[in-house]
Amino acid sequence: IFFAILPVHVEPVAWLSARKDLLSALFFFIALYFYTKDKKSFYYLSVIFYTFALFSKSASITLPLVLIAYDKLIRGKFRLVNYVLFLAPLISSLLLSMLVGKIFGMFDKYIDGSGYVTALSMVHVVYKYIISIFVQLHLSPVYSIIHIKSVWASPFLISMITIFLVI
Repeated sequence: IFFAILPVHVEPVAWLSARKDLLSALFFFIALYFYTKDKKSFYYLSVIFYTFALFSKSASITLPLVLIAYDKLIRGKFRLVNYVLFLAPLISSLLLSMLVGKIFGMFDKYIDGSGYVTALSMVHVVYKYIISIFVQLHLSPVYSIIHIKSVWASPFLISMITIFLVI
């Protein structure tokens, strides 16, 4: 229903190659569910499903932050020891991603060959994505990316201000 109402990110439902999003979300929420249980065996299951989520899609790297927020806001307690086991799959996933990226030359594909320009340009991409959520006109599967080379460029500044206002 969500994808029918807000057709900005329909790829997980429409494309078979984007099923990793659904699979990663499933493992992410199962890991979160098991973490909320107070038994030690459920804690280990949470780490296992976190590992599955990480290897489904790297965006699942945010689960430890969600768990910290859950512990502080819902449980009212925060113990660093609770997150130690989550570091092993996180670090192994990062190292594996870096190794694969180096082997297959994925780091050579930055915009204008620069990580800095890519980072600045991606802020504008996030801005365009937020705008397309609220104003659903001229939606397309292919968008051009503006190459932003300075933090003082107007597209970057407008994007940053809009993102901060939305957050």
